Amino acid sequence: MRLLADVVLEKEEALSDEQLIHIAQQVVNSIISAKKVNAIGVFFWGPESSVGQGIAAASVDWAPEGRWEKADAVETGDYSRHRFRVDFNRTAELATSPTVSLDLATRKEIYYNLVALQDRIPIDDPQYSEKNADAYRVIAEQYGISIEEVHEIAMEGIRKGWPLPPSP
Repeated sequence: MRLLADVVLEKEEALSDEQLIHIAQQVVNSIISAKKVNAIGVFFWGPESSVGQGIAAASVDWAPEGRWEKADAVETGDYSRHRFRVDFNRTAELATSPTVSLDLATRKEIYYNLVALQDRIPIDDPQYSEKNADAYRVIAEQYGISIEEVHEIAMEGIRKGWPLPPSP
């Protein structure tokens, strides 16, 4: 049995791989005290993100030889070959301060409205690139900021997993 666990970080700060593994150990110990498993994947989310949406800040696997794909190679509950392995660590990106001076709520609103506008463009539209660029221009004009600032906000929203509008 493979399980996934989610951890929401309390603050936006860079964590070392060792710190992530320490937190993952606590999560794993809690889980295996209640049930037998083959592997556990622990995903770390920023405090402003929606769990399961967007990109996680980090991921640590606890599995045979630290490899998720080897989970079926052991008997459930046999942890003799299990190791922790940091799959990826993007927590440093959470700690970077935005260069846009707008407050968080406004940046999230801009991100949401930009994605909603982009979602209205059919992916197979021959003018997709032009219309997508136009979406950035429209949002920039609407909020009185530069197109570059809209791009920065979009990247921040992706990194931090901000909520997205419902798919059209």
